[in-house]
Order: sequence, then structure tokens, then C-alpha cells
Amino acid sequence: MKERAMKQKPRIQRHYSDPDLYMPAMPPLGLINALERKVQKWWRQRAERRQAAALRRSRASG
Repeated sequence: MKERAMKQKPRIQRHYSDPDLYMPAMPPLGLINALERKVQKWWRQRAERRQAAALRRSRASG
């Protein structure tokens, strides 16, 4: 194995200029959908809790 490694050509170091525009990688669509569903579920539960609290307050005062 050492003989083969010695026969390989040395790799050339190339310098590439930095691109003018960096584009972020797009996350997987499944991840986006899962996050959207979690936020929607949380938002719905929050609205239900607020509505239940308002009902409790109205019953206690009335």
C-alpha cells in the first residue's frame, strides 16, 4: 500500500474567488411542513385556552 501512495501525483491546490452572492441551502420540505403543523397546533391550543379562560371568568363574575 505504501508503494501505491508514493506513486500518486500530488494534488494541486486551486484558489477560487469568493462568489458575489451566497444562497442559503433550502431545508427539506418535510421539515418545513412539520414546523408549520407544530406552530398551527400551538396557535390553536393557545386560542382554545384563552377562550376557556374567558368563559371561566364570565361564569365567576356572572
